[in-house]
Formats: sequence, C-alpha cells, structure tokens
Amino acid sequence: TEFSAAYFINPKTLSVEKVYSGKLTPEDVYFSPILALEEDDSHFFIAINQHLYSYHTQTKKFLHEFSIDKQDAFISCFSSA
Repeated sequence: TEFSAAYFINPKTLSVEKVYSGKLTPEDVYFSPILALEEDDSHFFIAINQHLYSYHTQTKKFLHEFSIDKQDAFISCFSSA
C-alpha cells in the first residue's frame, strides 16, 4: 500500500475491490501504508500509523476502532495473547 492502495482480489473470478486508497484522508500529502493486517471471521483489522481500523467484508465498511495518542508511535503487529 505504500503508493498504490490496497485491494482484495477474488482468486476464483479475479474481480478486484479497492478497500484503501493509501491515504487516510484525500487531503493528506503523504501516503500511509498498512503496517499490519489480521483476518477474523468476516472482518479484517488493519493497522495504519497510530490507528486501528476494521473492514467488514459483508457491509464493505471501513471503520475506525481506536488510535494511540502518540505521534511517534505506531501499530506494527497484532498478537492473540
């Protein structure tokens, strides 16, 4: 996602669905890559900078879950601990 967005590709039909543009807002000057991704049932949890988002595959909604309140920190992995 560094410069070209994030997509889901159906391996059976090869249909493509863009789920993230690479920028958190259209006005952002810089791209914000996805740093971690985890799948759980019908959701994907996506870490971008200091933020955690969920993408719901049934509703196709991208929702903000929470943010770390530090500009010098970011979410880079998930753990099931």
